[in-house]
Amino acid sequence: MSRSRKQNADKRPAIDKQAAFTEFKSLESESGAELEAKILASRNELKNARQEIRNKTEICNSIKSQIDSVKDDLDSMTDKKKMEHINQGKNAGLSDGRADDFLEADQVEAEEIIDE
Repeated sequence: MSRSRKQNADKRPAIDKQAAFTEFKSLESESGAELEAKILASRNELKNARQEIRNKTEICNSIKSQIDSVKDDLDSMTDKKKMEHINQGKNAGLSDGRADDFLEADQVEAEEIIDE
């Protein structure tokens, strides 16, 4: 096989891709020109699709930024409310500073009761 490859290489020198494409376009048949037009149209379509993706990505990032901002605001409001509940518990006379009675049920740690 290597001999046949060498013989084929000796018969015709290789030409670069651009020269081969130019030669293909200039053939009598119109298939070369048609293919070039299709390639150019496909490139333009790809370019437009990429730009649309960039635009939509920018919109998504903007919305994500707004969501993160609202989440931070909600977290700070929740923390503020927890602190208010703790302070209310201290002011209500709980000696150990526990304000579990004022917190939501899912945030209170369950205490283990041992019956003997």
